[in-house]
Amino acid sequence: MARLFLVRHGEPAGAYGVDADPGLSAAGHAQAQAIAQMASAWRVGAIWTSPLQRCRQTAAPTTALLGIEAQITPAAAEVETPEGVEDRRAWLMAAFPRIADRQALPTHWAEIGLSGWRDRVVEQLLKAQADVAVFTHFIAINAAVSAALATDETIVCQPGHTGVAEFEIKAGQLVLIRAPNGPISTVS
Repeated sequence: MARLFLVRHGEPAGAYGVDADPGLSAAGHAQAQAIAQMASAWRVGAIWTSPLQRCRQTAAPTTALLGIEAQITPAAAEVETPEGVEDRRAWLMAAFPRIADRQALPTHWAEIGLSGWRDRVVEQLLKAQADVAVFTHFIAINAAVSAALATDETIVCQPGHTGVAEFEIKAGQLVLIRAPNGPISTVS
């Protein structure tokens, strides 16, 4: 039974929409060092990361400490932007209003056309053969948590920078052990 630790990247040096691929701020680098110390207790056999700089830089201290080379993986990638969207930041806020406003009505993966993307994230995560640290993004963590909670809601937790969601794989399913900052949904 594999255990997955999905880690949101550290604080970026630039705001999304201003810089498409920012690295980490000074605070983000400190967060990355702290998460490496935490990860040393996880006994992971693999490290997966998003291709984006902020995730790779967050993973770097963990890879150095554990002596495990990070693998770029689709399960850790940023949410896909639909074709024809020119302003990704505006699309994100419209598609995922609960990012900024927890009181906003929830959106659902199907209504924004991203059920397939969420399914691909979960499918990749379920391929883990050993315990894995996955350095990823806010929406990808929500995809995994929502699947584990068996809900179609898009935003079910609010992971802060280097927040960790912990899962086990049991009987071919993601089982949520710990959500970062706790679930904000009351789905049973």
